[in-house]
Amino acid sequence: MQAVPDHVPANRVFAFDIFGDPRLKPDLHLGYKQLHDAAPDIFYTPLNGGHWVVTRHAAITDITRDPGVFSSRNQEIPRTGQNTQMGPLTLDPPEHTPYRQILMQIFAPSAMVELEDHVRYWTNRLIDGVIADGECDFVRSISSVLPVSVFMQMMGLPLDRLEEFRGWVDEAFRTTDTPRRMALYGRIVEFMTTLIRARMDKPENDIISRLLESEVEGRRLAFEEVQGICLLLFIAGLDTVVNAMSFGARHLAGDPALLKRFKDEPIVILTAVEEFLRRYAFTNTCRIVARDADYGGVRFREGDMVFLALALAGLDEREIADPLRFDPDRKGLAHKTFGGGPHQCAGRHLARIELRILFEELSRRITGLRLKPGTEPTFRAGFVMAVESLPVEFEPA
Repeated sequence: MQAVPDHVPANRVFAFDIFGDPRLKPDLHLGYKQLHDAAPDIFYTPLNGGHWVVTRHAAITDITRDPGVFSSRNQEIPRTGQNTQMGPLTLDPPEHTPYRQILMQIFAPSAMVELEDHVRYWTNRLIDGVIADGECDFVRSISSVLPVSVFMQMMGLPLDRLEEFRGWVDEAFRTTDTPRRMALYGRIVEFMTTLIRARMDKPENDIISRLLESEVEGRRLAFEEVQGICLLLFIAGLDTVVNAMSFGARHLAGDPALLKRFKDEPIVILTAVEEFLRRYAFTNTCRIVARDADYGGVRFREGDMVFLALALAGLDEREIADPLRFDPDRKGLAHKTFGGGPHQCAGRHLARIELRILFEELSRRITGLRLKPGTEPTFRAGFVMAVESLPVEFEPA
């Protein structure tokens, strides 16, 4: 446990472990929600090297929009002595803008719509593999394979190494051992470097080849810049949408009426996807304080780390009425699952397409989705929260 800095008043100190706090068991989101009543809106935890935690939607929004004070250049808690460069994620405006524009072009809505048939093919292929059994671990059989397979093909990654790559990313998000996380990042960069060099010699129709052809301020991306962007895409592409699907399926397994409604009224899936993203938000992020500043009654000092609990933004009753209630008909939702400010997730359009198609095909092809008796889902906390296992049963529709 880190000593509390002198500039942090005692009434702002609240011990909370973002990687394994007891409040997060057995339900991550209900555990986080307890913070709204138990802790100040912005508090300091001496765990994991010591850092601030921000829990309210308005404050999270303000902080993500103020990179001059709250910089993205360090994304590590516990804080490391080195800054891992991951494309636009670890850059602040205006420096990050041209790099973000490259990703926005690659993941443009029009380009993602063209992938719908491909996503639907993969969805039904995976359902085909389990439907006769009437049961599966949903995470292992479907949600950890569907978006990852689509993304790996877009990147030009070898599909036969899917489980190995997923293991790297899962451990990187899980561990609090900084040297181990850095070693995993290094392994990813080493692999991606080999692939980047191969595309330099022989371009293909994939994201890496497009990055190598991209320009910033009239010049091609430097080799190290391509490496950093590829590290970011590898980590994000192999884990994030997986968790959106897993949390959504966990809800459906306890809400048979909603699965039936999806079958009878497929149009409701569009708003339900947003409600899944709000109610079961799975991402969090952090900032480093670039200069001394006061905000929300808190005195931040240069070098402080700030954890933004994005998973709590959509559970804030100051913004959302009855936030713990799942309502597939909600409109105009306030959530931060894809981040906010200049670092909003570039892949959000593809994520929404993949979620919609998954729930369309599940509701069309199966019925009676439920948790397998005698089993319990398991979870991972941290920056990207996950359902690790989800044993379910069902019948063919």
